[in-house]
Amino acid sequence: MFGIGLPELLLILALALIVLGPDKLPQLAKQLAKYMRKLKRASEEFKSQLDIESLEKDIKQETEDRSGSGCNGESLKNEHRTSNIER
Repeated sequence: MFGIGLPELLLILALALIVLGPDKLPQLAKQLAKYMRKLKRASEEFKSQLDIESLEKDIKQETEDRSGSGCNGESLKNEHRTSNIER
């Protein structure tokens, strides 16, 4: 976690307790946790969007490769049939 060990983390928490006081520290912790959840959710959404775009790009490239190699719909059907038979 950012190269911070347990002793450094305890020191930061102790300083926060001294500076903010025991009344505001729990509120700050809740707010920090809330922002961390939002950040995690946003990063997961961004990652899934990148995965979707990557899959779309791969499918488009594969379609272009097949159309460029003279592959038609009938040969694709035959290829699908043979792959199902082999299973």
